[in-house]
Amino acid sequence: MDDGFVVLTKDDHDADLLFHGAAKNDLLNNDFNTIMPPEIRAKKTVLLFNVDDYVYKNNEEQIKEEIRGLNSWARDEIKEVYKFPNSNTLKITFGQTLLQTKH
Repeated sequence: MDDGFVVLTKDDHDADLLFHGAAKNDLLNNDFNTIMPPEIRAKKTVLLFNVDDYVYKNNEEQIKEEIRGLNSWARDEIKEVYKFPNSNTLKITFGQTLLQTKH
């Protein structure tokens, strides 16, 4: 690896602390670009299949706001809602790995 370093963490929670909030901002402010490993990024993701048309007809931002409004634990933690075209499947990405287990 040229001009960089690798950080090993004890568990997903420790990794979340590096890629979330103040620690991430401190690294970015010192010109360190954080790259999250795909396996950790996958642990922050929930896939929902066969979502009802009533929900799926809304755009991603509306779906995100509806989830936030009904789930106080998710209010600031939903980073992305993605609608897969032609499938009624949603991908919800959270800010921390522990949150994807709350659904």
